[in-house]
Order: sequence, then structure tokens, then C-alpha cells
Amino acid sequence: MIFLAPAAPPGAGLAAAVATGMWPCESALGLASREPVAVPGARKHTCAVLAAWGIPAAVIESARLAVSEMVTNAQQAMERAGMSDALTLRLLADSG
Repeated sequence: MIFLAPAAPPGAGLAAAVATGMWPCESALGLASREPVAVPGARKHTCAVLAAWGIPAAVIESARLAVSEMVTNAQQAMERAGMSDALTLRLLADSG
């Protein structure tokens, strides 16, 4: 399940947010914590959202790696704790 909640008009990206002062740009993705597709889904969502926001490719690649590690670590920690809750990946860009 993917849901987007941007403050700027949909598809407007960061340039429009900067021009209109509509911050923050935000995106969230619900992930089933024990599903094997959670990590690839998080990576794909991160790349797509950041590209739509006009983020440079090198930054997107760094973010993709960081998200992959964080979601993997969260899955492992939840498994060790016996938790089966869903994870939420939230991406946020602000004017800072």
C-alpha cells in the first residue's frame, strides 16, 4: 500500500514547494513488517518519490541505501521482539 500526502500540489515537486513556500513535502509508505517485499518496496518508493521531488541522482542513491539498511534493521529488530506490526517509511523534505 502506498499513500502520498504532499503539502505541495501533487506532482509539483520541490521546485514548486520552494516557489510557493509550501513546506514540507512528505510521503509515507506502509510496509508489512514480515513481508520479503518490504525492503525492495521501500527502496523503489524512495527512489520514485525523491526523483519526483527533483533530488539529484547521487543523493537518491545514498538515500536508497540508507532506507534499505533502516528497513532491514527494523524488520530484524521487530522479529527479535516478536512484533508483527506494520512499518511506516516517511520521507520528508523541508526548506532547510
